[in-house]
Amino acid sequence: MRLEASNGGWLRLVRDRQAQGEPWLRLVIILGAVAAFTAGAAFILQAKKVRAHYGVTPLRR
Repeated sequence: MRLEASNGGWLRLVRDRQAQGEPWLRLVIILGAVAAFTAGAAFILQAKKVRAHYGVTPLRR
């Protein structure tokens, strides 16, 4: 199974599984949970207390 980094990739994986007659709901749930966990971790790591604890300065854009 290949890993995809974009939503377009996720949709292609779901369509492939549907076309093959394989269950796809579990795939969507797992990928959604991974995305939510990653977004949550990124959000938490932006907190001032966490950055101060690890001695990290915020990125400048």
